[in-house]
Amino acid sequence: MRACLKWGFRLGISATILFALAWVSLPFPMEDYLRYDASRFITDRNNNLLRTTLNNAGQRCMPISLEDAGEWIPAALVAAEDKRFHGHSGLDYLALGRAIWQMVTNWDVVSGASTLTTQTIRLVKPRPRNLLSKGIEAFRALQIEKLLTKEEILEQYLNRSPFGGNIVGIRAASLHYFSKEPIHLNLEEAALLAGLPQSPNRLRPDRHPERARTRRNHVLERMYASNILSLKEYKDACKSGIQLQLWTPPFLAPHFTDAVLQEQEDMTLSNDEKTPTPFQTRTSLDWTIQQLAEVQLARYPSEKASGAAVIVLDAPSGEVLAMIGSPDYRNTSQAGQYNAALSPRSPGSTLKPFAYALAFDRGQLTPEEVLRDTPLRLPGYQPQNFDRRFRQRVSARQALVDSLNLPSIEVVRRIGQRPFLETLHDLGLSTLDKPPEHYGLNLILGGGEVRLLDLSRAYAKLAHVSPRDPLSSEAAWITSDILSGSERDFTVYGHTEKGTRPRISWKTGTSSRSRDAWTIAWNEQYVVGVWRGNPNGSPCPELTGISDAAPLALEIFANLPRVKDRARTPNEFLMLKQREVCGSTGLSKSKDCRVSVTDWYLPGISHNLDCKNLCKDKIETNADTEKKTEILRPLDGQTFALLEDHKESFLILEAKGSEELYWFIDGNFFAKGNPEEILQLPLRTGVFEISCTTADGDGDAATIVVK
Repeated sequence: MRACLKWGFRLGISATILFALAWVSLPFPMEDYLRYDASRFITDRNNNLLRTTLNNAGQRCMPISLEDAGEWIPAALVAAEDKRFHGHSGLDYLALGRAIWQMVTNWDVVSGASTLTTQTIRLVKPRPRNLLSKGIEAFRALQIEKLLTKEEILEQYLNRSPFGGNIVGIRAASLHYFSKEPIHLNLEEAALLAGLPQSPNRLRPDRHPERARTRRNHVLERMYASNILSLKEYKDACKSGIQLQLWTPPFLAPHFTDAVLQEQEDMTLSNDEKTPTPFQTRTSLDWTIQQLAEVQLARYPSEKASGAAVIVLDAPSGEVLAMIGSPDYRNTSQAGQYNAALSPRSPGSTLKPFAYALAFDRGQLTPEEVLRDTPLRLPGYQPQNFDRRFRQRVSARQALVDSLNLPSIEVVRRIGQRPFLETLHDLGLSTLDKPPEHYGLNLILGGGEVRLLDLSRAYAKLAHVSPRDPLSSEAAWITSDILSGSERDFTVYGHTEKGTRPRISWKTGTSSRSRDAWTIAWNEQYVVGVWRGNPNGSPCPELTGISDAAPLALEIFANLPRVKDRARTPNEFLMLKQREVCGSTGLSKSKDCRVSVTDWYLPGISHNLDCKNLCKDKIETNADTEKKTEILRPLDGQTFALLEDHKESFLILEAKGSEELYWFIDGNFFAKGNPEEILQLPLRTGVFEISCTTADGDGDAATIVVK
């Protein structure tokens, strides 16, 4: 007997030493437990599920916190699988002793002794079912109990357990079988799911309802035995049948979620206070607004073009609230998966407001200043207005409202082609990636390609300017004011709609050969962008922004939640003032001005040219009359070569006229001179817009290339 005790003592000491050595030399692989092979799920800003994917193993696994598992699931699971879970240290020695005794006396395995902790170990790293594996799992169970709380272990089990087919984890199971989150499961539903991991495929309720019901009632019995349920609750729950509501995984806002999954854009919610799990992407999209946009697009189809795209932005942040890339994602015959919202297309006239805003910002133009709307011939083509009419002289305000081409070209000449393109880059129009000479003056008329998303975000900076934006708040307000007013809606809806829609700003555009029709509408809250056209870029006869894009954009805007009317006067933070100017020229009044109008201006920035004797002389507006001012040298369209051995070369500037002339290079003042006085311009390579003008606005311009 003494010898047996001696050997037993030695064996115990040896086992203890071996266990201690193993504990030190085999640290617990916690990194395996911090990582899930999870599905990715995309939600809107309010955590509405938009889309979920399968994991690398082809399973649907959507981990959640134990708190989000609800009240019944944890209680049912512990009662069914490990009633002493909260009292043991990873191994249930009572159950282990009972299992060993039954195996010895019956020469067979009668009951198991696994705990939720050992089962969790097995779920993370499956092993062959033998004594060695059980020993390893027991050892690891003791380790994990020292590192994680009971709640954390239970959370691991719930997120890793199989529930039939390719369903892994309690959230995926709850959604799959009952179309609800685990926190909303009732007692009977929770008990049913808690019983599935024991044999998930054999007990699947959608295939074997009677087996599942029997197992559920067993779980309910264990809950009653554990004093979790009263007798009445237990009996009532056992009587109920199984009512499944099988789930179809959502596939909402497909173009948007495609862009998120493919990482085409950062669509996440900025300044997110509720940090999502590593498996969740909480996006900026608002499902309510997305649905609104989809409904309105369906109400306003087009017979002229097969494609359409819609963007709704939060104006202050530029975040995407809704995105539609085509009318029908699943219509393969109409390129339904083509996302026109992220595809570069010709913008038509939609870039014009930015040219005017830049001119206002630099003090080179005011809204009531008169611009020329007369025929102009550029190298290779002769631009015309959309209606093929010329108004001779028109205010900047009216030129922008009517989207006139010739005055817009004059505005770009004033500000300079390069500064205009650089401003568009600063506004986020990154697809305009060619040098200025590639686009020339045609850029203002749509001679480039932009994406609807980028264009809408550029307009958001007119709606809600920040200190980092390239345009001032004052210039943005003036531009938005020009393009606002319910009276502009009459061109879309007619007089019957007067007073029924919020006062917003909007601008349309139509590209060459009616390939693209655009409308961007905005106020301080939202930006709505609409594009229509054919995905393959083919022409769409009679397609225009005003007739095909504007009704949809304005209708979406009118139905957005809590839309406020645009302010009719600038707020006290804007450095804007008004002044009386000549009604004929828009310049400062002279003693001969008979008519005056009120004009906005930026104090200390806007120019203060006066109309001098223009009113007295009755300005000649006939387009056929010979111009008083004309550039003689260089000629429009000329190309010059800058030789390497001539480091200092000059270009002759000469013009005829009757008054003192002001010369501008790319919109920047260069020199003042008399008519036919010869000036010298230092040469460097590039494309240059050269213009000269008198104080009354009469002038000429030429575009040259220096190689």
